[in-house]
Amino acid sequence: MPEQSKFNPRQIIIIAMMLVGFLGFAVVPLISLFNSSNNSSPAPTNLQSSKEELIKKFTEQEKSYQKILEREPKNTFALERVTDARLKMYQLTGDVTMLQKSLPTLDELIKQNPKNQTLAALKHQIEIMIDRESKKPAH
Repeated sequence: MPEQSKFNPRQIIIIAMMLVGFLGFAVVPLISLFNSSNNSSPAPTNLQSSKEELIKKFTEQEKSYQKILEREPKNTFALERVTDARLKMYQLTGDVTMLQKSLPTLDELIKQNPKNQTLAALKHQIEIMIDRESKKPAH
């Protein structure tokens, strides 16, 4: 009596398809990673335009949530978004007035959540940054 293999043909086909799928799933992203790393040096103009787009985006975000705050001054979500937009604009531009403008909304958030130590620490850090920036000599 001939010895039968442990796998029937259907199992071999399924295993082969799974192996091809796994290799495709694992290898294709690696190949695209290596191809994209060769072309990953964008032109400086692209960086400048994306920075300007981000500033525009955060400015619009600040204005839209500021309108909400005019109607609902204690809206926590809007307060968080306005503060976040101003801090991101400071990161992009280095404009200290954005830090200063973030303090009133942060104060309101702290008033609403007095036990939130993260907000208090953020306020303290912003105050230190404002103080440090004010002591820098003008260029």
